[in-house]
Amino acid sequence: MGIYEDTLEGLRQTIVKRFSSARALAEYADMNPVTLTRWLAEQRAPDFEKLSHLLDAIGARIVFSDAEEIEPARPRSAFDVAIAKILLEDIEYSDISFSDMARSIGRKEEELKKILSGEEPVPAEIVYQICNQTDQNPKIVMKKAAAKQKGS
Repeated sequence: MGIYEDTLEGLRQTIVKRFSSARALAEYADMNPVTLTRWLAEQRAPDFEKLSHLLDAIGARIVFSDAEEIEPARPRSAFDVAIAKILLEDIEYSDISFSDMARSIGRKEEELKKILSGEEPVPAEIVYQICNQTDQNPKIVMKKAAAKQKGS
């Protein structure tokens, strides 16, 4: 396979592993779900700038075969950093303690701390679950994160 096919396959695998659907991934990356669906169905070729934004949002990276030293994969993207900060703030301002939040979304407290502290990428389901518990709109939270990411 070539880079185009590898990229599409990588996106498909990311959807299976981290998101419930292509729509959830598109919303997480603040892009039109129809656009992503057309890319995955190979009905349209991705625009490089939009594809770059999507790949940044999920923490993907390109490794060139002639690289002397390959750095370990970065654990998460600037988008993940921004969304984690927003979610932590939302938890702080809610009436729910961190340990109660972890329990209410079916996660261990240590696991949630890792995700929101930078040790792991922020899965879309965590965004939706925390937003549900804190009465926040996940789309607005994701748009705020995209704006913070661009501003940093």
